[in-house]
Amino acid sequence: MIKTHNIELNDTSPSEMTRFRQIMLNIWRQQIEDDRNAVEMEKFLIERYESPNLLINNSKEGSSIYGLDGEYLGKNLNTPKNNDSAFLGEKDGKGGFKNLRKITDNHTKFIQKASTVYGESSAYKSDMTEDLKKEMFAIAYVLERNTVAYGENSELAKKFRSTSKEKRNGTKMQCGIAAEINVLINGFDYSYGADAWDGQEQALFNSEDYRFSTGKFELHKNTLGWKISEEHYKIWSKNIGKNFDAPQISFTAYFDKTSATEFDKRFIKNHKNHKEGRINLKSTAVYNKTIFWKTLKGKDIIKAYPWNIPNRPAEPGFLDNFKK
Repeated sequence: MIKTHNIELNDTSPSEMTRFRQIMLNIWRQQIEDDRNAVEMEKFLIERYESPNLLINNSKEGSSIYGLDGEYLGKNLNTPKNNDSAFLGEKDGKGGFKNLRKITDNHTKFIQKASTVYGESSAYKSDMTEDLKKEMFAIAYVLERNTVAYGENSELAKKFRSTSKEKRNGTKMQCGIAAEINVLINGFDYSYGADAWDGQEQALFNSEDYRFSTGKFELHKNTLGWKISEEHYKIWSKNIGKNFDAPQISFTAYFDKTSATEFDKRFIKNHKNHKEGRINLKSTAVYNKTIFWKTLKGKDIIKAYPWNIPNRPAEPGFLDNFKK
């Protein structure tokens, strides 16, 4: 608002007129300085704090805002149109948002990770249960430690990314987003420190099967070796059902050239450091039909006695050295 003031100067002496002129010049200079400071302050706040509420409203698209539960809440119209940012926040009950926090990943990367979590999980064959939630939350944490995951290019992940933000709400896809948010805010780690996981396909082969590969995938009980706790073994067995045939403890297998398949030979060729009689994986959690592992390193790797090495041929007099 601009106000106009008329000032009448009657019977004003030259000295008084000079003082008045000086006062008006000072006021004018101060106004210019205040305007300059306001521009600089706005620029400083935008660059330093990246507050979405201070940015000019010049966007029809805006950035995406999500709740902690993964629900898509709407667009932040106070960000530039092509801004690939994402925010956490809450609805303020007045058609807007409050407590906005910028997510460290850009929106594209954020959704890519969430879609991978969804693609790697049991979502396609499981109801939305507490177990599925914990499975997704655990996978999200493992992906932060181990970025090798094939689910990123799965049909499920592609379907996730092609589904609109609004249509993900209220579905298992929303849980995938919540799982990724949980990692970004340093929420509870349901994997309990795991850096790998396996699905039910690894549980279908017993201790008499010494192959390193089926031709489609490695048999980790033989290539890595594992130790499953009593609790996790019971849960995994129950969740998989009648086809479950996995050993609770399995050392890496001995490579026998005479009985090795072409897949086994290829595995050994590509893994020259393979050592028989080792346990490199320890179970940390089981949700649905997925088991989570922590990789053992250094002195924590469990070594077998020679007679416990799977597929190792008995040699004449071999056990004599180990008799009590």
